[in-house]
Amino acid sequence: PQTLLAVLGKKDSFILELEVDENDLAKIRLGQEIFVTTDSYENRVFNAVVTKIDPILDINTGTFTIEGAFTKAPPRLYPNVSVEANILITQKDSALIIPREYLIDDTYVLIEPDKKVKVKVGLKNYEFAEIISGLNKGQYIYKP
Repeated sequence: PQTLLAVLGKKDSFILELEVDENDLAKIRLGQEIFVTTDSYENRVFNAVVTKIDPILDINTGTFTIEGAFTKAPPRLYPNVSVEANILITQKDSALIIPREYLIDDTYVLIEPDKKVKVKVGLKNYEFAEIISGLNKGQYIYKP
């Protein structure tokens, strides 16, 4: 049977292998900053940079492989540990940000319990979304 016999490498040097959706690949450049979290170190964020962009689409997953190297690594890591990574694609000095769970269909937010308003969404990740227009700073919104 195909059984793993050994893992070769340096114990203090890891390569991050990240899967990036084909819709996001055009935004990725070498040297971009990566923010990495892992279940092993709850509530801690580690820094890395993009070191390689594999230009071949994996047709099974619809993703491209991006490699990264830690610039601020966890004290101890182990091979094949799962990580969650966010690649910094742009930066703004100020932006109106709301929790993504407050968006309805990525287009509306509730400004009253039964009244929704259309918003224009900018950058977003799994947790937060930038609101470009449709809401004002300090305006109260309701969770759907």
